[in-house]
Amino acid sequence: MLTLVVHLPVVMAAEKSRTAFYIVGGLTAVWAVFISLGVGLRRPEFPSNAGGQRMVMAISAVLVIATAATGVITASRPSKPASPASAHSSGAASTGRGLVASSAVASSR
Repeated sequence: MLTLVVHLPVVMAAEKSRTAFYIVGGLTAVWAVFISLGVGLRRPEFPSNAGGQRMVMAISAVLVIATAATGVITASRPSKPASPASAHSSGAASTGRGLVASSAVASSR
């Protein structure tokens, strides 16, 4: 299972699909709910020894790192505008700065 979780993001990220992120993120969420509600609240002594604690922490760390890694790997870059002139339309109307400046002038009169 851990081998699948570790290798799945790398294989599925080759096509930049976010499916790997959704799968690993879903596994992380299911793991968290299972450990907290399914086991942790039903058995107050869980995990009963240091080995069990380390195992739960290791699985949780692998899942969280895999989720973060797939999020970064499958992230898309923002598209760049065609030209700088099209990115910034004329002046204050698009940014609202002229509106603020003109209202400040009007209120000072």
